[in-house]
Amino acid sequence: MDKQEQFLQERDAHLEMVEVFVTNGVTVYNNHYYSGNIYLVEKYKADSLINEGNAVKVSFPDLDRIKDKMEAKVNKLSSDVEKINNNSRLTPDAKVSDKAELVNHVEKELRELNDSYLFWVNQLLQEEKNKALDVNRNKDYDADKVAEKTGIIISEIEMSFSIDDAITKIEDHLEFIDESTSRRLLSQFTKIKAILEEKGKHTQNPSRKISKIYQKIKDASQNENQELATVKHRLLKTLKEKTEFSGVIPARFYAIKGRRY
Repeated sequence: MDKQEQFLQERDAHLEMVEVFVTNGVTVYNNHYYSGNIYLVEKYKADSLINEGNAVKVSFPDLDRIKDKMEAKVNKLSSDVEKINNNSRLTPDAKVSDKAELVNHVEKELRELNDSYLFWVNQLLQEEKNKALDVNRNKDYDADKVAEKTGIIISEIEMSFSIDDAITKIEDHLEFIDESTSRRLLSQFTKIKAILEEKGKHTQNPSRKISKIYQKIKDASQNENQELATVKHRLLKTLKEKTEFSGVIPARFYAIKGRRY
């Protein structure tokens, strides 16, 4: 392989399109990507989003296999249509008829695969939901102790003399807090937010400080398995909505179907 071929291969790989699910809204290469959405982007953009922890690749083996089957059928359809076009023994009307029959047959197969894709999305969605529930179960959970710890933290926040003092107290607790208490604290954040807003009403950018401490509490409330299960569940929920709205049949098929013969 010469240098030119190598350059072209590397360039094509760099521009390969990758589907990602954005977990944190962010601007990359002058494009803003909103949290909770699925985007088809160039590989170098996908790598940046994923490596910075702002997205995950949309990839599930069962779903990928179905999409691969779809692509294979569309590739074969394109080849078969070309063969019909190049068949000099067929009249123009016969070519139109043969191609229409072929397209209709492939469309039926693609729609069946699309239904199968949605079925597996629903199956995976339920599996991830069950995983998230299993991870969240805590045999040592003591509701009274959790409520007591949370109440003490909120009381300390209320007694703080400034927003910075209150946030420092929260951060001190977060160093040693257990997941159950941090989740309870997160559920009480609207109350905490109101207290912090009152204490920070005469300071600059209190909302930024409040957002940061909210994220810290949120991070403390989830372990790695919980976070992964939650992200996958959000991804699949978005994927289901997208599939129900527009399906996953390759756009190339509709280009072939809509072509005038």
